[in-house]
Amino acid sequence: MSYTYDIATSKKDIRSTVALSVCHILHTIIKLFLSTFLIAHIYSFCEDIYTYAANVALYQMFTYIAMFISYYILSFFVDKTNRVWIYRVANIIESILVVVSIFFGKDLAKIVILAGCLNGLSHGSYYSSYNVLRQEMVSRKSIKNFTVIISVLAKLVNIVCPIILGALIEVSTFSMVAIYVLVLCFIQLIVSFLIRSKKPVDSDFKLGEYFKKIKSDPMVKKKIGKLYIIGLFYGFVTIVSSLLSVNIMMQFGSSFSLGAMTSVFAVVAIVVLLLMRKFTKMGGRTWLYILISSFLVVSAMVLSIIPNLITLIIYHLAFSIFEVIVATNYDIHRNSNMKELGLYQDIAEHQCVVESCFGISRILSFGLLFILSLFKNNLIYQIGFIVFIVLLCVTAILLAKYEKDNKE
Repeated sequence: MSYTYDIATSKKDIRSTVALSVCHILHTIIKLFLSTFLIAHIYSFCEDIYTYAANVALYQMFTYIAMFISYYILSFFVDKTNRVWIYRVANIIESILVVVSIFFGKDLAKIVILAGCLNGLSHGSYYSSYNVLRQEMVSRKSIKNFTVIISVLAKLVNIVCPIILGALIEVSTFSMVAIYVLVLCFIQLIVSFLIRSKKPVDSDFKLGEYFKKIKSDPMVKKKIGKLYIIGLFYGFVTIVSSLLSVNIMMQFGSSFSLGAMTSVFAVVAIVVLLLMRKFTKMGGRTWLYILISSFLVVSAMVLSIIPNLITLIIYHLAFSIFEVIVATNYDIHRNSNMKELGLYQDIAEHQCVVESCFGISRILSFGLLFILSLFKNNLIYQIGFIVFIVLLCVTAILLAKYEKDNKE
């Protein structure tokens, strides 16, 4: 459970909210290094695409296994304590993984399972606390705009930082850049001490009772229960994103090229996000979801048949547009609906279930990718790639129906 009062009518702690936002932006940069560029770095030690994909699959699979377990366990502590301390623990674990990257940069492919577990533990610590802190600190009437603002800021980071990180890796070494990222970890930890969070009174983390509440209340089931089903499919966005990095590295073999493409399409994503907010409303986006899903599937199929620079760029454009629209809208519903229903005491349980749904599809998809990589057959690999794309697009279809059924 979390706060039992309506934060919309309580005094807002601006300092804590700003500090949390700054920390999250720094986390976005660190995560960019530990996901996109670390995955790219593994490419340097793999002799073919199948070995590369297998190593990426292992790294990501153990990341989300560790996150799945740690998120659930730490939710008990987050629910009973001042959750900002768990948030700081996440910063420390993240720093440890960066240190591992510094000392084992050249042998990272040999310890992908250990690196993945550390990454998952840091993710579990971070999001089990951040998801609750964010939902507590931001008022119900402001959560939608806050979510969009954070998304735009994160995309702005993705405009500048990928080029900088990619260029630094090219002109120096992966381990040297990891030292710079470690400095950001320390800054994030220092800023986190500006965040204040109250310890909940008589709080208890009980998933069983929470599920009973969902089943017994038709309105809660309509607004919250269906979000979890959508989350099961949205989890496939992670493997699609990872395979995009794999495709870019196979096409260019350059961290700078990866960073440049990521930056360019981050600009596109910001423009699309702002246009969506200006010209569409909840319940009236079905045509938009169908359009972006069709564009993504078609571009993925063309890339599989004709893999070259042009088809890769088109596919990257399609994925960037799809991801920013679906991710932002899902995140808005995920964080606003609990407050609309007055379920402040169940925020920790709700966020745990959402992340668990993501985790299930992530673990299954990366496990399947690892198996597909063992066949070392391009046709099987490409079929798997298209299947992941289609499963991700189911998210947009379900989200369109959800918004239509819950139209404001």
